[in-house]
Amino acid sequence: MRRATLTLLLLPTLALASSPGDPVRAARRSGEITVDGRLEEATWDAAPVHDGFFQAFPAEGAPPSERTEVRVLYDDRGLYVGIVCRDGRPAEIGQEGGAEQHAEVDVVARRGVDGIT
Repeated sequence: MRRATLTLLLLPTLALASSPGDPVRAARRSGEITVDGRLEEATWDAAPVHDGFFQAFPAEGAPPSERTEVRVLYDDRGLYVGIVCRDGRPAEIGQEGGAEQHAEVDVVARRGVDGIT
């Protein structure tokens, strides 16, 4: 079976729009969330969507073949990262010759130069 791996590296930079290398901005959590793999609570809607990614494999640096959306929330106790990985052929996930339901995600959080962001 062929295995597909998705690796995302979220690194803040000094760019302004949602393009590769742009900062991923977080919003303060305003309501309860359930950590269940679903982004159904209204508070997720307040988080800016970051979709400026590029491929690491199989074509390093190329635009993604499918859209991936990342939203980040925080509160006084934690950082919550929600990721939606789109797939144009979801019925093929886990089938012979299709991608497996597996993704590797690397999240790197750094404080900005101003000590706040």
